[in-house]
Amino acid sequence: MSKKNKPCILAGLLLSVTVLIMFSCRGQTSEEPPIHLNPNMDSQNKFKAYGENDFFEDRRDMRHPPEGTVAQGELREDEAYYLGQVGDTVVGKIPVPITLELMERGQDRYNIYCSVCHGEAGMGDGVVIKRGFIPPPSLHDQRILDLKDGDLFNIITNGIRNMPAYRKQVPVADRWAIVAYIRALQKSQNAMLSELPENKRAQIK
Repeated sequence: MSKKNKPCILAGLLLSVTVLIMFSCRGQTSEEPPIHLNPNMDSQNKFKAYGENDFFEDRRDMRHPPEGTVAQGELREDEAYYLGQVGDTVVGKIPVPITLELMERGQDRYNIYCSVCHGEAGMGDGVVIKRGFIPPPSLHDQRILDLKDGDLFNIITNGIRNMPAYRKQVPVADRWAIVAYIRALQKSQNAMLSELPENKRAQIK
């Protein structure tokens, strides 16, 4: 190939490519579906929620998990921790160590979810009560003081009377943290002088 012919060949190739591009992008509406070089991600064989499926006797796409199976990470063998009771026996004491971190977490969650009704000190005088909502009992009533820690946990979990369930909003660990903080609130209002350290008793007297 001579040097004189190279520019002509390159010009011809460039012209051919330009013509092909023009015809491929002619701007007209096509009734043909687009070409998918790898359609697997667009058209998958899968079941859809509430879809119909002739393979199963009940003709439903949605299937129940096999009996006796548990989703990964959802095994809850510790009934005391996850249910607040073992069988029919309610847990008497919080089944986790009481730490400063737990108490601070409980205070934070209590102020978010509980104080609007129960008040910051647990007196049942939260902000929504001042606007006409039915007042809850004071957390310092003897009836509430006599409840077991598992009872408080279950009330937070399942609700009671006008109080809704908080199992969806508050994880298990946070429910126990709230129980711990409620006990601290109760102690703050019902502590005996003899239970205080000696260096603190003089301050109160």
